[in-house]
Amino acid sequence: MPAVSLVRELEGWLAEEIGRQCLGEAYKFAVHPVTMVAPPENGIRYNVMIGRASPLLGQAPLLIGYAVTNPFPARELVTAVVADALGKLRVLAGELLAAPNGKPA
Repeated sequence: MPAVSLVRELEGWLAEEIGRQCLGEAYKFAVHPVTMVAPPENGIRYNVMIGRASPLLGQAPLLIGYAVTNPFPARELVTAVVADALGKLRVLAGELLAAPNGKPA
């Protein structure tokens, strides 16, 4: 069996899951592996960022980050992370649009 990059596998799952849950909205993501070499945290974890453009012209993108501490995360974890992130980003975008000055209360 060929070797598989843990980061590329995680990126592939994120891309597929965002594609399933995006409802036609454009999202971007980044995965950054972090190596931990001091006990008791020997191993690897991943910082995952998921974001979308702000609904307000000229404003910074909306981003949310997660620390995935399992070095071999399950596909179900990726599904849950994406569902949580997209839900929170949609709520924030709606709040920005509803706020009179573009800032949520």
